[in-house]
Amino acid sequence: MDAVSAKSQRKSYHQWCPVATALDLVGDRWTLLIIRDLLVSDRRFSQLRSELVGISPTLLSTRLRDLIADGLVTQTGNRYSLTERGRGLHEVISALGRWGVPAMDVPKRTDHLSADYRITGLYSLVQTSRITGPPLSAAVMVDGELVTLRTVDDGVTRRVVIDDEPSVDADVTVVATMLGLISLHTGRSSAEDAQRAALFASMVSRRRGLFPQPHFAGGTLVSWAERWQSGRLRRS
Repeated sequence: MDAVSAKSQRKSYHQWCPVATALDLVGDRWTLLIIRDLLVSDRRFSQLRSELVGISPTLLSTRLRDLIADGLVTQTGNRYSLTERGRGLHEVISALGRWGVPAMDVPKRTDHLSADYRITGLYSLVQTSRITGPPLSAAVMVDGELVTLRTVDDGVTRRVVIDDEPSVDADVTVVATMLGLISLHTGRSSAEDAQRAALFASMVSRRRGLFPQPHFAGGTLVSWAERWQSGRLRRS
C-alpha cells in the first residue's frame, strides 16, 4: 500500500476549519509524541519503538508513514527526522506541554519517562516571549543529568534551545528535580518547601530573565537567585 492510499483511509473530522484540519494531520494517538521525540533529535525506528512504550511496531510504522505522506517527517535510511513544516510544531508542542503541566502529579510506578523527558519538560516550563535582554544560557542539572538551556536571537525572533551540550560559561546554574520544578511552577510548593523535600537544591544566577514564569510560588527564579545571593534562601 502506498503512502497516498494509506493517507486516504485515515479518519477525518470533515470540517473546513484550521483546528479540525490540524487534528486530521496530527490528532491520532501517538502522533504528537512521535513529533515530540523527533523535535529533540533524529531517531531510528528502534529508538522510537523503545521510547514510546506501548505502541506496536505496526502502528508506529503507520504513524510514520502518515507523517511522511503529510510532509512532516522525512526518512533517510533507517533514520527519521522532521521537515521544516514538521519543526513548525515546536511551539504547538511546548504550548500543549505548558497547558498540561498544572494537571501533572507525582509520577506513578507504571509511568514511563522518555529518554528526553528533562528536555521536553523544560520546554514546557519556559516562556520565550517573557525573556528579554541579551542572550542567556543556563546549566540545569535535572534529576542528576545536565542539560543546557540557551536563548538564540536571529535579529527577528527569539527562541529557546535546550539540549545536552555542555555550557562553558552559563549565566544561571540550577540544580533540581523535574518534580520540584513542576511543583514550583504550579504553586504546590514554595522554594523553601521544595528544598526541604530535596526537590530543589540550588539556584545561582548572574543574569536576569531566565525561567520568568508568573506562577512560581515565592516569585520568579530571578527573585530566587537574588534571595540566594543575599543569603535569604537556605543553601544546601
